[in-house]
Amino acid sequence: MRETAREQYRRMAVESATPAGLVGMLYEGVVTCLRLAMDAAQRNDIPRRVEHANRALDIIAYLRSTLDGERGGQVAATLRQFYAVADTRIFDAGMKNSPAMFAELETQFAGLREAWRAVERDEAQGPAAAVAPAVPPRFAPAGVPAGVPAWRA
Repeated sequence: MRETAREQYRRMAVESATPAGLVGMLYEGVVTCLRLAMDAAQRNDIPRRVEHANRALDIIAYLRSTLDGERGGQVAATLRQFYAVADTRIFDAGMKNSPAMFAELETQFAGLREAWRAVERDEAQGPAAAVAPAVPPRFAPAGVPAGVPAWRA
């Protein structure tokens, strides 16, 4: 079976993505599914609402399965709790056919997506750029422009 251009593009994007980029793609999938579930709820299209809400739940389950409590510490614990609450809220939004609840969830996951996009941008600048603060103007040594990452100063 031949791959469509869209499938080929998607496969290439996944194969070339960084780990942070892959997480961002998963969050993008959740955001898209929640938006589609919200739209279906507004139209009272129950089969489509269920389909998209279930897909969002599947992606969240996968995200939860990748959490590493040892390496992730408190962040992993917080995300695990967030995912549990999100599961419940998605079920509630479906049961109540509430576009507003889906919209609220979409906003929350969009925030996480943006955070992971920022991590990916930082990774692209190099490992030290992701953790090194910029030199504040008043502390910049002579000859080092303000805003240069501290590790380069």
